[in-house]
Amino acid sequence: MDTSPPISPPSKLTESKQNVPPLLLHDTPTYHTHLWSLTRSRRQSSVISAGWSELIKSGELRAWDEKRNQFWQLDVEQQLQCSHMDQLRVTLVSGSEAFARQLLRDHLIDASLLQRGDMKLLRCAHKQGLQEIHCDMPDPDAAQQCYTVILYLTTTVSTAVPVLPHSAERQAACYSADAKTVRSHLLQRRNFSSCLVNPGDAMLLRCNCPHYGVANPNTEMRYVLFLHFSPKRCGRVDTEAQRYPHGVES
Repeated sequence: MDTSPPISPPSKLTESKQNVPPLLLHDTPTYHTHLWSLTRSRRQSSVISAGWSELIKSGELRAWDEKRNQFWQLDVEQQLQCSHMDQLRVTLVSGSEAFARQLLRDHLIDASLLQRGDMKLLRCAHKQGLQEIHCDMPDPDAAQQCYTVILYLTTTVSTAVPVLPHSAERQAACYSADAKTVRSHLLQRRNFSSCLVNPGDAMLLRCNCPHYGVANPNTEMRYVLFLHFSPKRCGRVDTEAQRYPHGVES
């Protein structure tokens, strides 16, 4: 019998800040049952978040690439022209990885066996950023061994995650080639939930956990930091390749 705690059903999003869903998902023991976890800001993540915000406001981050669903992405490994801001970038990259590794350890994941892959800043404007339901890796076996950490840098609405526990049926729905299986109720938006998050809040996802980005309900730009971890024995993982069970427009 599943003894995991109940999760509040998805809340309807509006365009008003005042009507953003309340905190529903934080600090619930969902990682080992649902393959995701949302943690509240702590001192370390709050300081890192503030540092990224300072760097963003400096205007030195210019190499943004537009991606699907009208959001933009920037590889934080790229050196900046301003030496002072580049030193800040280097410090933030190191600190963000250290924080993410601690988050993995907090969930009983042996971070010493993992290599850090891509680290990217993501941004999207008001009403932009709605994604299709997807998993972060297309291969189901590799996805079970890899992890995504999302650090929220602005007050916004979290990534939408499944309210039902992980199961073989859900795994099949995520990775099946059979259209009927993919249309399973487990991959319908009504069975996903999102909530208000603050700068420094962080989400951990195993890469075979379905999820999707919710459209930004705020008039301000939304910024998040994305980090990917995979086993050291694997080569570098292409995080641009994802699994969209329902498909996406080219």
